[in-house]
Amino acid sequence: MSLVLQVNIRIKPENVDSFMQKAPEMYAIFVVFILANLLMIPLGYAAIKGAKQLLRAPRELLMPVILLFFGRVKLAINANPAGSWSL
Repeated sequence: MSLVLQVNIRIKPENVDSFMQKAPEMYAIFVVFILANLLMIPLGYAAIKGAKQLLRAPRELLMPVILLFFGRVKLAINANPAGSWSL
């Protein structure tokens, strides 16, 4: 919906023919969404292959790294540095 607002398309119930007046913009939005979905297929496959290689690391190395990432995420969510130590 934010993309529709960025293109400055105002859709009102009483003005249904906005799609007809702004047809090129609407087609551009649909084409971008289709391309994004098609791009997700190879990117998802690459992410699965990369995760498989990452999970082959020794558990003793992997668990502290995951814990550090959790602390970083908690810091980003709460915006409080003291909160990341309360894991």
